[in-house]
Amino acid sequence: MNPDTPTPVSPASDLTFPVRYNLPADATANPEFKGSGELTISSDLSTYRFTGTKPGLFSGQPKTLTFTSADIRNVTQNGALLSFVTDVGQCGRLGRRFEFLCADADAATTVRAMLPTRIDAEFTAEQDFAARLQQLPAASSWATSVTGLIILANIAVFIVMGAFFHAGWFEVDSMMAYIRYGANNGAATTGGEWWRLLTSAFLHFGLVHLLLNMWALFSVGGLLERLLGRALYLLLYLASAIGGGLLSIAWNGDKLWSAGASGAVFGVYGGLLGYVLRHKEALPRSVWKPLQNSALTFAGYNLIYGAIHPGIDNAAHIGGLVTGLALGWLIAIPVEPALRPALIRKNFRLGLGACLIVFVAAGAALPRFNYRLSEELAWEDATKDLFEPETALLKQDQESRSALSTPAAQEKYVAWVGSDVLPYYEKAAQKLVALHFSPGLRTERRRLALLEYVRVQADAYRHLSLAIQNDSEADVTAYKASVARANQILAGLKTP
Repeated sequence: MNPDTPTPVSPASDLTFPVRYNLPADATANPEFKGSGELTISSDLSTYRFTGTKPGLFSGQPKTLTFTSADIRNVTQNGALLSFVTDVGQCGRLGRRFEFLCADADAATTVRAMLPTRIDAEFTAEQDFAARLQQLPAASSWATSVTGLIILANIAVFIVMGAFFHAGWFEVDSMMAYIRYGANNGAATTGGEWWRLLTSAFLHFGLVHLLLNMWALFSVGGLLERLLGRALYLLLYLASAIGGGLLSIAWNGDKLWSAGASGAVFGVYGGLLGYVLRHKEALPRSVWKPLQNSALTFAGYNLIYGAIHPGIDNAAHIGGLVTGLALGWLIAIPVEPALRPALIRKNFRLGLGACLIVFVAAGAALPRFNYRLSEELAWEDATKDLFEPETALLKQDQESRSALSTPAAQEKYVAWVGSDVLPYYEKAAQKLVALHFSPGLRTERRRLALLEYVRVQADAYRHLSLAIQNDSEADVTAYKASVARANQILAGLKTP
């Protein structure tokens, strides 16, 4: 018995207290019971009898479970919530605490005063660790913590993308919004837009995608932030986002547009695992074991789910997890307050330096692509209406040629070529000449090919007009050669 713990006070007779077994937002808190029930404490404090209903969707059968004083240890209270460790029943087999709610905090205090006070060394170490953890510096509120600010930033970006860029709320309405404003892609990112490695971690493909990632971050982010401190935690989060983005490019190339905080969130779970591996000997088993299991379960389940379901960027998950694990191990610091300030500064420099070396090397090793996204988008904007008139002109040309049997029709056709067809191709050529792209890349090669095409088409119509006017066999031959060359250019453009 802990000498600081008061001796239980025996009641004059058996006492019964109403209790509840289902905690708010956690319907599986107690594996023995569901709903409400009663706790009866014997007058000599030798037995503690819980009654209630068996858990299970279709059960509803009454159940009684009796503990002796020897079966109960390590009692804790949090307001109206009481819990203890036992080797009896489902809780003993599952390694879970037996939890129940009293009517209010005062009732819980009364009940606790009659529960056994036996505690073991592991529990003492756990309580000591929790006390030291609570003494560490922390934000004044959740909203000002790094985790809270990251979550709020993700929500704000989601609202902006939906409200101003029409990205969609429940599903993607416009992929172009993601392409233009920050999603990760091999060609776009390695083409000079490296900032996408970070911006992509704040974009989400719909509300469900956002909520799942933010819930996972909320569940564990605050703990790792307290363990590492704000600066080291932020470094790990952003580095994990970058690591996930780099592996996504290495694996997917330019075939996938990736967005979401999941790579960074995987990094947080990896960082927690890395911290546990680094300081396992200094942590109570009851502390590191659940943390380790939680991290492994989260990573394992989500990686398997991502492998089964197409469209999920598992490469980003793995990259974030590995980055967080390695960096979490490298920059982990103990919870002793006196040691932390100097170690935080030292480990921040160490972690930042390691990230810069690894990320620069990884970025240099990534494949490069034969186009730049910015140039492809500029090309699309500049030429989206350029060739629509040609379709109408070619249709009219086909109709006009079927009626060239009279001199009047021929004269009208030649006049139409001069007033409509040639000006169109000349204007298209001028617009293409005004565009400038990187030499040798796909966009520039396409521009040069189309520039040649419109010039060849113009030459073809000039020769055709001269052939009609002068009955010139040479112009007919030149016309046919120009048409053949134009078709050859178009065929080449269709080849990847």
